[in-house]
Amino acid sequence: MRLRARDSKEEVGEERVFQQNEDTSSEQKSSDEKTVPEAPPIDVPQTSLESTIGDSHPLVEQTRTALEDPYPDTYDRIGNSRPLGVSVNVSPGTLSRALSILDAFVKAAESAGWEAFEEHAGDQPASHLLIEGEEIPFRVTEKVTREEKAIPESELSITDSKYRYHSTGRLHFKLSFQHPSPPGQKKWAEDETGELERMLPDILERAYKSAYDGKEARGKRKRRARKREEKRKAREEKKKRRKEEKSRRKALVETASQWSKSQDLREYIEEVRRRVDEEPLTEEKREKVEEWLEWAETHADRIDPLSDGLPTRE
Repeated sequence: MRLRARDSKEEVGEERVFQQNEDTSSEQKSSDEKTVPEAPPIDVPQTSLESTIGDSHPLVEQTRTALEDPYPDTYDRIGNSRPLGVSVNVSPGTLSRALSILDAFVKAAESAGWEAFEEHAGDQPASHLLIEGEEIPFRVTEKVTREEKAIPESELSITDSKYRYHSTGRLHFKLSFQHPSPPGQKKWAEDETGELERMLPDILERAYKSAYDGKEARGKRKRRARKREEKRKAREEKKKRRKEEKSRRKALVETASQWSKSQDLREYIEEVRRRVDEEPLTEEKREKVEEWLEWAETHADRIDPLSDGLPTRE
């Protein structure tokens, strides 16, 4: 089955930008993406478009009910104005077929043991499958073309577009990941050679591989984050040790200075005591000097860091 490598020049900007981003990402894969191991093989779920409206999946029926009174947007599409069970943005005339495709897709996914969730039910804004614990967002859109209105721009109001958009009936199926996006194909577009219905097995297989790749990539991100955290903690511990060592050195200098001062005081006190014994003093004078000596010795002991015992490294 051949899919077009690029869209026509008349396709809306949304489709062109998507294709451009897809091409760029495929050319600039990171080394981590290149080393993601292959997903284990699976039996691709069977798809069937034979379901009737009454037998539609609840998410599809929810969407059908929400869009009973459609009002097309600027691009002649409906489905973007409210939360839906399955993400769809197509013209009113293509809605029934788009919902049949999504119905077959969701039922096949659930037959494989995967779960389907409505829009905004997880981290992704689009409806998504839960495979291997990974959210795989999906949506169906429709290609539109545009033509410039034959109206001078000066006559257009500030809310008017200079273009008129037309639906084409050609559907696109997207695995609409936000960043970071796993490698591999994420968009399937109809052309003259193939309809979207026949592409569903390939899409289901790619959804599974995307989940596996995403799980591997998430594991790598966690391991990298863990290593970064370990390095951060090692830096913090090293910084803490340097700070503690600096504090110990500062304390050593300060305590040595205090000890030196206490020794100077004791020498001075001893000199005063020697002179008390040598000089003739009155009884009153001697008593006052003795009181001073007792006070001075107490103060010398107070500032002596060795008075409380020998230092240790805590």
